[in-house]
This record gives sequence, C-alpha cells and structure tokens, in this order.
Amino acid sequence: MEVFEAHIESSYAAARQARDLTRDRVGDVVPAATLADVLTVMTELVTNAVRHGEGSVVRVGLAVSSGLVRGEVENDGSAVFEPRELDVRHSGGLGLHMVSALVDDWSVVAEAGTTLVRFELGLV
Repeated sequence: MEVFEAHIESSYAAARQARDLTRDRVGDVVPAATLADVLTVMTELVTNAVRHGEGSVVRVGLAVSSGLVRGEVENDGSAVFEPRELDVRHSGGLGLHMVSALVDDWSVVAEAGTTLVRFELGLV
C-alpha cells in the first residue's frame, strides 16, 4: 500500500504542487491511465479549495491499495460543493462534472469549519 499526506500552501501554485507530489509518490505504482485521472481530479479539487476555501493551507492525501485509489482534499471554510448546472456556453463550472465522470465515487463533508472532499477510483 502506498499512502501519503501533505499540507500545501493555499496559493496559485498549489494545484501544480499537488500534481507533482502525487506523480512522485504514486506514479510508479498506478497505471498511466489511472494516474492521468487522479492528477486531473486532484488538480480540480485543489484548485477549488484554493479558489473557494479559506485559510492558508490545503491538505491532500492519497492511498493506493487493493486495486483502488482513495484521495482526499481538505481546506478551511465551508462551501457548497455541488456541480453547477452544465452549460457549455460558459467558460466555468465544468470541473466537478469532470470529477464525477472520472471517479467511481466522491463525497463532501463540510463541518467544523472545514470542507473535506473524498474520492475513489479503481485501477485500470
């Protein structure tokens, strides 16, 4: 089992840092197709945490075991975390639709001043 957790400064560079860390830690144990999906999901969730969250740190975590990847992104602050109505005529609002399409399951827990997003996807 490969597991990691990191605290990343909430900044414009956070998504890139999360991608790099994810690639470095699990890139050799996760198939390329799954890794591409994990990197896309991590990028979107960290970007949302920075853009919509509060606080100076975003926590990311990932575990790979038994044919499954489980990830988490957490930030301070509570936010409504639901996909917007899909409207391709507008430039924003596609991110959580991508997350939903790429993962097998995801959930949001907003309590005690934090927002935690968990996701799972099988190794392909």
